[in-house]
Amino acid sequence: MKRRNQSGQAIVMASLTLFAMCGMLGLGVDVGWSYYVQKTARAASDSGALAAVKQMHNNVLGTGGPWTCATSGVTCASAGLISCANATGNLLTGCQFAQQNGFSAGGNGGRQTLRIEANVGAAGCETATPPTCVPTAPGVAAFYWVHVVATQTVPQLFSAILGNTTAVVSADSTAALANVSFPASLDGLNHAGDSPSTLGPEAEDIYSFGGGSITAPVGIVSAAVQSCTTSCYGPQGNVGEMGSTPVTTPNTLLENAPSGSGLSNPTVDWTNSPTYLANGNNAFLDPYSGLGQPPLASNQATLPYIPVLNGNLTTSTTGCCGSGNYYAVNSSGKATGLPITVGNNVNFSGGNFGNFLFFGGVNFSNNANVTMGPGQYTFAGVQNPDSTYALDTSNAGSITAGTSATADAGRLFVVTNSNYGGSATMAAVVSHMATLPTVNGLTWNSSTDPGASFQFGPVYIGGSSGSQKFYGLNPDSNNVPASLQAFNTLLFWQDQKDTQIKYDSNGNVAASCNVDTGTPSGCFNGDPNNWPSTYQFACDNVNSNGCGRGQDQLVVGTSGSGTLSLNGVVYQPRGSLLDFGGGTINGGVAFIYGSMDMDSPTNVTLSVPTFGITRLQAVLVH
Repeated sequence: MKRRNQSGQAIVMASLTLFAMCGMLGLGVDVGWSYYVQKTARAASDSGALAAVKQMHNNVLGTGGPWTCATSGVTCASAGLISCANATGNLLTGCQFAQQNGFSAGGNGGRQTLRIEANVGAAGCETATPPTCVPTAPGVAAFYWVHVVATQTVPQLFSAILGNTTAVVSADSTAALANVSFPASLDGLNHAGDSPSTLGPEAEDIYSFGGGSITAPVGIVSAAVQSCTTSCYGPQGNVGEMGSTPVTTPNTLLENAPSGSGLSNPTVDWTNSPTYLANGNNAFLDPYSGLGQPPLASNQATLPYIPVLNGNLTTSTTGCCGSGNYYAVNSSGKATGLPITVGNNVNFSGGNFGNFLFFGGVNFSNNANVTMGPGQYTFAGVQNPDSTYALDTSNAGSITAGTSATADAGRLFVVTNSNYGGSATMAAVVSHMATLPTVNGLTWNSSTDPGASFQFGPVYIGGSSGSQKFYGLNPDSNNVPASLQAFNTLLFWQDQKDTQIKYDSNGNVAASCNVDTGTPSGCFNGDPNNWPSTYQFACDNVNSNGCGRGQDQLVVGTSGSGTLSLNGVVYQPRGSLLDFGGGTINGGVAFIYGSMDMDSPTNVTLSVPTFGITRLQAVLVH
């Protein structure tokens, strides 16, 4: 009897054990399957959100913002999540990418839902503390965002015993179009094979035999590496030639240079050995590709037109020195197109953010002390670029263009000509200027004859005495116009048409010229047999004067007792020349340029910028 009881107990225990094992097996299947579905849902929501934002970005290339739900190519679903079955525009693109990752509206036999919503950032959201642009990602400053939610009902095994026959698995992701920091104090854009700059036959991103030193605390990025299989056109294509110039930087990114080319003595001149990235890496693109150019104020053409007698702008000049359009006149009141000389104690003041436009070039009288308030300063070309600077601060005593990076809205200096493509507003300004009485047959603008219009001119920043301080745009200020938000860390912008390399109207390098033989004198005429068949030449900026305009030069330097502090981002397009002209240059500044020349002894001692280089791109934020 006792033995039978023991046998029964064993059977009961075995049954319970088997039941528990089946339960655990069911639980494992439930958890494992739900985990797999959740991972699939995450892939679908991530890819859908990113694809929708990237498509929107592609749709608005070259417009520069600000973007609204009414902007062509921008689709919003601002009232809340909608089914992907009803999605249109770039949101439909996002839904299609999610579908490729296994999720769709009504998919899996009706067990799936896929919903999407999108909106632009509210006015001022970027400068709120913290930014309030994206509801699902507080603290992210964004121009546009897309939120995707993927769900699926999953049958249950173990939980079914308790009456839970199904479970709902979901994932949600948010992507945004935002300014993302770019790690460089010096960013050389020239590639091997680019047209020679005014430096000469080199396309080198760093060329220094004048002594001095370079301190780049954020890093150095350089795209000009030797790419030809046999021989290059002269020294063209090297990253840099350094004549015992020490370079202190935490990291240097170079584009896939073959052994023995790229940098001269990199382990001697560089504190840290460079890292080589694959040819075509996005790190070597122009950070401002696809934005177009910073626009003029929409009301620039209706601002005051301020004649400057004999080109001498003083505190007694009528209209000095608020927002407006400045031009030189003679004693008869006729426009001359000659440069404007800024006198002592002039204070440019346009309120929280002014808009100042100058024709003919601007320089400063000897030892003049000048204050430049927050705003956009546009230099719309010169008559004689071979002898006239678009902007020349070499004679100024002191220039105070801000006191700190966050004290006000900051300043943006745009150097261009009277055909500026950054905004149709320039055409309206020029149309008014053409009605003015002029001397010497002055022509304000002519797209067919560049010699008759106000042309690009070189720039010189720095002086031989006094202190010059320049602070760029402050992205945390509510007073920076919405139209400049995509450019909100800039200090200086050189027109993308003022370069040896052709840019399209969207601000992208035109790279469809695989072989550029037969172009005018001064363009690069490489032997295509010496280059890999996959190498893509950028187009030469050919015009009636040959290749490029030859005025794509920014000189930055000091002499004597002069000091110079730059703060913000100094931008030049690919194919241009940055010339360090001697002395000491400091400040929280980042330089973007084509080639860099340092023939004069210059100590380039940079600090980490408060607001450095940014690149507008689609990123996952949640």
